[in-house]
Amino acid sequence: MLRMKHEVEATIHKSEDEIFLKTLKRSTRFCSIGKTVAGAGVDLVVPGLSTVISLAEDVKGYFDDGKRRWQGFVVSMRASADK
Repeated sequence: MLRMKHEVEATIHKSEDEIFLKTLKRSTRFCSIGKTVAGAGVDLVVPGLSTVISLAEDVKGYFDDGKRRWQGFVVSMRASADK
């Protein structure tokens, strides 16, 4: 049981690190700015296309995040158990 607890906590820490790195990486910010500029250029040629693309990415992100929701559950249960 203790081994399983350590494995779950290691997975949680690894996921937290990946999320923080994804948010804080410098290249991620430049990629985001590049996508915004490219979207503005595409909107000049085909009005509204970048909006549709952004909406599709947001929907995909929602379903991808759903795969990680169990980690939030485990973290919240661990926090309530520590009290």
